[in-house]
Amino acid sequence: MSAETLNLKRTAFIFAVAWTVAVVLGAGWHFLGLRERVLEGARIQAGHSFEKDLVYRRWVSSHGGVYVPVTEDTPPNPYLSNTGNRDITTDSGLNLTLINPAYMTRQVHELGLERYGLQGHITSLNPIRPENAADAWEAEALRAFERGEIEVVELAMIEDTEYLRLMRPMFTEASCLKCHAAQGYQVGDLRGGISVSVPMAPLWTPMYGRIPALTMGYGLIWLLGLGGIGIGAVRMRQHNTERDRAEEELRQYGHIFSTARDMVALIDQHYVYLAVNPAYLDAFGKARDEVIGHTMADVFGEEFFSTVIRPKTDRCLAGDRIRYQDWFEFPFSGRTYMDIACEPYLGSGTEVRGFVVAARDITEHKQAEEERLRLEVHLRQQQKLESIGTLAGGIAHEINNPITGIMNYAQLIDERLDAESPLRQFAVGIGRETERVASIVSNLLAFARLDKQSHSPARIEDIVNDTVSLIATIIRRDQITLEVDVSDDLPEIKCRSQQIQQVLMNLLTNARDALNERYPEHHPDKLMRVTARPFEKDDRPWVRVTVEDHGAGIQDEIRDRIFDPFFTTKDRTEGTGLGLSISHGIVQEHHGKLWVECEAGRHTRFHVDLLVDNGWTLNEASEASEE
Repeated sequence: MSAETLNLKRTAFIFAVAWTVAVVLGAGWHFLGLRERVLEGARIQAGHSFEKDLVYRRWVSSHGGVYVPVTEDTPPNPYLSNTGNRDITTDSGLNLTLINPAYMTRQVHELGLERYGLQGHITSLNPIRPENAADAWEAEALRAFERGEIEVVELAMIEDTEYLRLMRPMFTEASCLKCHAAQGYQVGDLRGGISVSVPMAPLWTPMYGRIPALTMGYGLIWLLGLGGIGIGAVRMRQHNTERDRAEEELRQYGHIFSTARDMVALIDQHYVYLAVNPAYLDAFGKARDEVIGHTMADVFGEEFFSTVIRPKTDRCLAGDRIRYQDWFEFPFSGRTYMDIACEPYLGSGTEVRGFVVAARDITEHKQAEEERLRLEVHLRQQQKLESIGTLAGGIAHEINNPITGIMNYAQLIDERLDAESPLRQFAVGIGRETERVASIVSNLLAFARLDKQSHSPARIEDIVNDTVSLIATIIRRDQITLEVDVSDDLPEIKCRSQQIQQVLMNLLTNARDALNERYPEHHPDKLMRVTARPFEKDDRPWVRVTVEDHGAGIQDEIRDRIFDPFFTTKDRTEGTGLGLSISHGIVQEHHGKLWVECEAGRHTRFHVDLLVDNGWTLNEASEASEE
């Protein structure tokens, strides 16, 4: 017998025991309720008898007693002999005697006992008549009344007969003082009580008569429950048998492809794993029972499954063969580039019941291809920079000589003109504009040349202004408002000026593209801002240069990838995807940080944080520049 079968039997036995206990408790609760209702009925009956006696007493007391004929059962009350009118004779010669409330109550109780078996007793701890003395139970009840109780109810035996005994107190009223004033009672004093005893045998008999029928009813309910538990256990065993058979078939499938090095899985139309091979499990670092019976969303995550996998596997479930390649994140192998093939699984008929997926790790091949492309792009970039450097050098020689001549002629004109001549301002303007052209050419050469450059103390203000001068004309042509706000108290920093200028140029160019994409024409919010401020971090001085634009911003889903090599949102003819990656590497080489903050639809800010003293020495910087 298998452990699962034993467990099923154990579970069925536990349910049977629990059901038996529940039925027994239910029957006991029902029987207890019947008993409580019988006792409550007896208490109500006793209470009504007490109220009736009390009403009779008050009526008789309010009339000062009543006169009745003297008989053998109703002789004159010797305890009323002190009253002057206890006995009277009518004109017709009929002898009457006075009946006080206690005398009447006693006779009513004797009649009730004779006719109905109901016992009543008027009693006190200080009775006038000895027969009214309290028995032990009544005496205890009277003492309870003295402690503040207003009712005492209890099952008790009287001469081997079970009674429900009820007793309530009686308090002295004004009409009671006629007979009891001599005992020292005052209005409101506890004078005694009336006890009523209801025989229980006539009340228990109907209840006992219902017990057999109730027992049979609960027994039937118990048997039906046991039958249901038994049927459920049999069906569960059949279900387990079928499941075991299905699992055995899955294990057979698993054995077929367990030796494959590629990841292989059989998945049903609900995206639930039916079978996987060891390579598949190893990739996720999971045990078989953590994958089999679970969905692809459980294994890959709901978001990745919905956005990447499902659009393709839905086509496979429609009957198409799918082949695609994509990046996956595995717990042990990390980010892996996979070649995926999906084949529809038809099962025993023609209806698609799922699909078989086979995945091969081609990360090394992908990385080699990306490295080849990176080297090609880098080589092309180097060739472009060399060409720009050569062109810039030629331009410098061709332009600098005429510029020098123009500047000299402007100076000669200025020197030969009278001090008050209005033409002097034109000569000064010519000189100023030629100096500006010379500065632009010099900045262009510094930015584009490929020679090695060592670090030196530099002013951020100069780097920013030199970079802005190169791109200012283009920015004005695109109708972009450029604001430059560089603090005057910025310290000099150790850096390679050309490289930092390259970073700023890249950020300004990207900001320009973002603004042109959002605002093709002039717009008040077509704004670009460059700021530089000092700050401290970890007790060290830093400088932060921020390039801000009011373009469309960066989408959340790609923000973590913008510094990846070859990642770009531009057309391949407009960008290589290397600008931010190279800039990020330059800033890191300077022991700084390049980071971005963005609010979609409002602004994007790139921050370049640079240490004032990054620890470089002249030798280290020279060696680093030659690597």
